[in-house]
Amino acid sequence: MPARPFASYLRDTAGGMTMFGLFTFAAGLLMASYAVDVNSLEQQRTLLQVAADSVAHDALVTRELGTEAAAVNAAMTRAAAMMEPETYGSVLHPQDVVFGTWDTTTKKFTAQPGSRKAVQVVMRRTTANDNAIATFLMKMVGINQWDVVVRATFATYQPMCLREGFVAEGVVDIQSNNSYLRKFCIHSNTY
Repeated sequence: MPARPFASYLRDTAGGMTMFGLFTFAAGLLMASYAVDVNSLEQQRTLLQVAADSVAHDALVTRELGTEAAAVNAAMTRAAAMMEPETYGSVLHPQDVVFGTWDTTTKKFTAQPGSRKAVQVVMRRTTANDNAIATFLMKMVGINQWDVVVRATFATYQPMCLREGFVAEGVVDIQSNNSYLRKFCIHSNTY
């Protein structure tokens, strides 16, 4: 069989479907790897957010009657119990538990040491923390891990009735000729 010139191979269409199949397979593999890794990322982000919510709640409840140091310690203990350091690395540091105030109008947290009104917790799984979320198949395109940072803010709430008014489980029975002005609350939980 005589040798063909190279240009004739460029015009030859035999085996074209094989190349199309290879490209289609590669594209499908890339989409599947993206789906697997994004699903894993969302699962791990949700797990981290649930832990942050629980840690913030525990810190604020402890802070209500305890010291700030005791509340931070309770937060660290809860974080370690929910996301074991052996598996997830260090997701929370003491400086990531911050007490302050929450403005319900602007939806803004303001740090204020010594406060008992609100707490903000930031939990991380990042490269800098050495606990980033590893990818499975995205490694083929150079993405080895994802960084995730979540934030949870909890604030206390005391309705006006508990501060300025009468509150009772049963009937509130007032037998006097007093005058009650606006924003004075009289509340019964059962009547």
